[in-house]
Amino acid sequence: MPNHDTPEAMKLRDFLKRYGISRSAAFEHMSCGRLKARRLGAHLLITTKDANDWLASLPVRSSSNQGKAA
Repeated sequence: MPNHDTPEAMKLRDFLKRYGISRSAAFEHMSCGRLKARRLGAHLLITTKDANDWLASLPVRSSSNQGKAA
């Protein structure tokens, strides 16, 4: 049963705001296949599942690297 507090999909602008990334970064992730988007008319939609999959695909920063300059 779906959770009515969490939408099934969000517009691209809502995804950008939620995850704090730029539009160009999102399109980069889409072009390399890490982020899936669907078109509905003039809108790009990101499903909650695809957003969660994208988030899980990001590299994990180990605690030994925190606070050190690259």
